[in-house]
Amino acid sequence: MNKWAELLGALTNEQSNRIFEVGREQRVKAGDVLVRESAPLDTMYFVLEGLLHIKILATGRDLKLAILGAGEIVGEMSFIDPHPASASVVAAEDSLVL
Repeated sequence: MNKWAELLGALTNEQSNRIFEVGREQRVKAGDVLVRESAPLDTMYFVLEGLLHIKILATGRDLKLAILGAGEIVGEMSFIDPHPASASVVAAEDSLVL
C-alpha cells in the first residue's frame, strides 16, 4: 500500500474527503523546488505522478537523500514538528502533486 493511501485509511471518511475538497492538483516542472530547507512549511503534498528528490543543498554539494514517487507524501513532518524543513524537495521530472 502506498503512503498516502495508508494515511487516508487512518482517517475518517469525513477527514479524507476534506483533504480532497481543499487540496488542489499542482503541476511542477523538473527542477522546481516544492520545499526549501530551513524554510517554514505549511503544506503537505501527495505525489500523484512523477519523481521528487529529497536533497540537502546547504552543504554546497547536491546531496540526494531519497527519491519519492507516486503514492509518497512530502511535508507531513511539518504537521507534527513545527521546525523548518530539514531538507529541500526538488522535482526530478515533471510531476503532479495534490
